[in-house]
Amino acid sequence: MNISELLRSDIFDGLLSKLGVSGEQGTQVAQQAMEAITSKFSTNPSQLVSLLSPATNSAEDNAMADDIGGDLVSRLVEKVGISPDIAQHAKAFVPDLLSKFTGKLNDSGANNEAGIASLLGSAGDSLGDLGGVADKAKGLLNKFF
Repeated sequence: MNISELLRSDIFDGLLSKLGVSGEQGTQVAQQAMEAITSKFSTNPSQLVSLLSPATNSAEDNAMADDIGGDLVSRLVEKVGISPDIAQHAKAFVPDLLSKFTGKLNDSGANNEAGIASLLGSAGDSLGDLGGVADKAKGLLNKFF
């Protein structure tokens, strides 16, 4: 799976627009979105695999998706400085973000723990190379979705 191909999306553009962020904050939103997903994978990889599988989500899967959304909101408030009211809008984008992950993982035949770990590691490495340039963040995340 090509991470540059994966990091493309109207979904992320919509998220940045809804949050009213640009510049360095756009880069930070991208980083926090990836960290919210990565942190859940680190604590419960098998549950994230289940959540990202093409099967109907279980109650536990839905709880994890909700946890990811809550974590993203907290990260945006605490680490990016977005107001709580605005950051709540980000939670609505989580299902679409996860759906894009699922589609890309299924298309590549890598919808398993190793595939997800590889994808998250590649995305994190790519985000780390942004150097704070919002256009690069937007372009990179647009390729994600």
